[in-house]
Amino acid sequence: LTATRRLGEILRQLYDASQTQAAIDPFMGEYASHASGRLERLPWPLRRLFAGSQANALALWAAWQADEPVVSFCHGDCTFRNLHLDGGTIGLIDFANARWNSHILNDCYNFRLAAQNMFLPRSFRDDILTALVAGMGDVRFPESTHHFFHEYHRRRWLMLKLTARNPWAWFQACRALATFAHPFHPEQIGPFRSLLDPQTV
Repeated sequence: LTATRRLGEILRQLYDASQTQAAIDPFMGEYASHASGRLERLPWPLRRLFAGSQANALALWAAWQADEPVVSFCHGDCTFRNLHLDGGTIGLIDFANARWNSHILNDCYNFRLAAQNMFLPRSFRDDILTALVAGMGDVRFPESTHHFFHEYHRRRWLMLKLTARNPWAWFQACRALATFAHPFHPEQIGPFRSLLDPQTV
């Protein structure tokens, strides 16, 4: 948990050092639309779960652009496999997916999904995410920003799993759909609620 809190501090430092008012990287909207479209084209009955997803992704993208004037650097693949610990030092590797005009919540929701996919007690997963949030300090973001990145990572991950030719990937996706990979709702984002601007809910 100490390492996760330190990760939160690092993400906040990157956010503070890189935040600026600029156009959002269009890749985010393009990939959200792409992943949603592929989910809509899954074989029946799976595609029924994602009906209207592509149009919805474009609407979420537009809402985020309208409500969030600040962009920042993001690592782009903030998962456990890219964290390296050496005593009290924590390091991040693999910046291949890094983006400048993105957002700190991109990394947060990516990390959250990775934690949810692990076979850990729910209370411990919540402790991990609470430590991440604590490390980030006092910062709040509009609901539309949370909504976009929750769905961006949920749909991206489900698309990759459900279109894979791998029974283990299908199992992971089915488990996720039954347990944690639900559509966004402010009451269901756990410790991340403290990162939510209450005036936008």
